[in-house]
Amino acid sequence: LHGDLSPNNFIIFDGRGYFIDFDHAQIITQVNTTAIDRANGGESAVIEHTASDDLESLFYIFI
Repeated sequence: LHGDLSPNNFIIFDGRGYFIDFDHAQIITQVNTTAIDRANGGESAVIEHTASDDLESLFYIFI
């Protein structure tokens, strides 16, 4: 996961787009339970950043 997709973290160089600033990036090693599962007695009620969050951010960069 990049974790911080925004127009400020996307550059175009020689006609190609690149993501930069990987300070918040993390490697996904397993599928996590949902926030609702955690809130109902799981380990934590904190909502974690997911791949779908990065996809949504990417959508907003391009509109």
